[in-house]
Amino acid sequence: MNLIPNYSDFFLLFAKQYKTKTSPKKISNLNFPSIQDFNCSLIINKSKDLVKIKKGKKKFRRIYIFYFINKIKRNNSNIKKISCDNFLDIFLKYTQNSKTSYIFSKPIKMHKKNFEFYSYKKSILKFFYLKKKNKALMENIITEKKFRKKGFSKYLIHNVIRKTNKKCIVYLVCEKRLINFYKRIGFKLLKTKIYKNF
Repeated sequence: MNLIPNYSDFFLLFAKQYKTKTSPKKISNLNFPSIQDFNCSLIINKSKDLVKIKKGKKKFRRIYIFYFINKIKRNNSNIKKISCDNFLDIFLKYTQNSKTSYIFSKPIKMHKKNFEFYSYKKSILKFFYLKKKNKALMENIITEKKFRKKGFSKYLIHNVIRKTNKKCIVYLVCEKRLINFYKRIGFKLLKTKIYKNF
């Protein structure tokens, strides 16, 4: 099977993890003229449980889409699968962002059967894998500040990907400051940029 990363696949995967409907939407907002550079390709999530991209008050952040093409490998790692509640407890403790904790945790708890949550030492991540289509989305990868730059995230990411034991495309999104980290561990950047307001 020849696996080719695709921008629309990423967005459909993003919506599929929460079983939500998607629709193309053109944003034309005088407050954010730079957003017009991705025109009609934005997919808006219609679920009331998820933060939507809105016009007006909030500032938009640019995020970048990455992909990793996994080849079949055996997995002999000591990464640990954890529960949804355990993941959220650790994540919210690390981020210490009480303002968005409810918005962030509610849809994950509602759809926790769709996800797998992993940890390795002081790193955690959320993983969503579509077995029939061999596509995956990796999100919320975080390490406690004082334990960063020790290779924990790198080890966790590679071994969660290998755990599929199949060829697949793994997508993720990140901010500009993390681009070089993901390039170093084997991810490639899609040309497309998208925007978020949370």
